[in-house]
Amino acid sequence: LAAAAELGPEATAGFARGVVEMDQGLIDRGLDRCAKALMTTDDPMARLFLADVLNQLQRPFKAWQQVEVVLKRYPKLAEAHASKGIIDAARVATIPEKDKAAKLDTAAASLRKALALDAEVAGARAALAQVLMLQEKTDEAEKLLVEAVDQHRDASAAALLGELWRTPEHADKLIEKLMPLAADGDVRIAVGLVGAHLAKEDLPAALSATQAAFKANPDDPNVGLLHADMLRQNGKNDEAISALDKLRATSPDPQIGMLQAQMLLQVKRPEQAVTLLEELSKKPPVSKELRVLLLMAYKQAGKQLEADAVISKALSEAVLRPLDVAGVLIELGDADGAVKILEKALAGAAV
Repeated sequence: LAAAAELGPEATAGFARGVVEMDQGLIDRGLDRCAKALMTTDDPMARLFLADVLNQLQRPFKAWQQVEVVLKRYPKLAEAHASKGIIDAARVATIPEKDKAAKLDTAAASLRKALALDAEVAGARAALAQVLMLQEKTDEAEKLLVEAVDQHRDASAAALLGELWRTPEHADKLIEKLMPLAADGDVRIAVGLVGAHLAKEDLPAALSATQAAFKANPDDPNVGLLHADMLRQNGKNDEAISALDKLRATSPDPQIGMLQAQMLLQVKRPEQAVTLLEELSKKPPVSKELRVLLLMAYKQAGKQLEADAVISKALSEAVLRPLDVAGVLIELGDADGAVKILEKALAGAAV
């Protein structure tokens, strides 16, 4: 992309390079590059993409500026009205209570206009359903979501319906609605199906749904985590640990390693858990959850000196409270250790 940009002033290369920079975490540099590219060309969909990014970054005023440009030039573009509605809906959480009802009405009107212009405009139905739920029009929102799933195979609406119906009494109905969409391979559909099966306490079916999603999205770390967790919940710990090995090789997310460490502790393999958690601890910041797992791993491995060091450091840095440590020690069967921690804390408070 950098080489393409050197060949001439084409905005496409500049915009694409800006998107890549944002994906690499260089958010402001990428945003600036995209904005400059749009100064030399008129691409409404690219501008709306930029608006969506700005909105997700909680910069609604800048997002609205981009949408306003598109609306002035393309007043009948459904996606522009959908973007306006989505931005207005997102702003509701940040404005005074007295203004919220009017802003929700404005958002709903924009989203309805988008759908009137194009019945297939992406995301509009799900966004409108969310607005309707905020307006306490749950029945209307539910009807809209069902229509979106049945008639338009709308994955965003299906995901929202999955949240709305994630109860035992709705589980069968949700599965019936989502199953025809499962073949599309969309992660949100898989998550909805897993939630429905879990609501029914049907762990084998939940695992089957995640396996299908994993097969369709083998490189998605969220699907990989969900798949491994369902393997664990189905008692397939060795398979789950192996699945997380592969996932850790391709994703830097520390949650993957922490979940794997939990599984290693469950199958009484503390030495491996210690090795993994010590490696994770080298990359600050070290979370409260990671310290708790490291304490548990050291205790299970019989490494008392290392466990004491974790406790001392966590307490001195106020990452863990004495009650937190005592709770972990009691869970591990070390009641005497828990009492000592609490007595020491009480003595310090008395002083």
